[in-house]
Amino acid sequence: MELIIENCAHPMYREQLRAYYEEAKIRGGQTPHILEKAFSWHTNYAKNGTMLEAVVETV
Repeated sequence: MELIIENCAHPMYREQLRAYYEEAKIRGGQTPHILEKAFSWHTNYAKNGTMLEAVVETV
């Protein structure tokens, strides 16, 4: 999975995908996944035009 993220995913999404995969591995299973988080990315896309999670910057 790491090779796919590093070689196929758009650079803007790599950090988010790495974090998702690490969290999914903790849950375990034959195919690590967190469906509610994956679906929330699609919901975010429909509402905001991006699957990227919101980043709050402090000034």
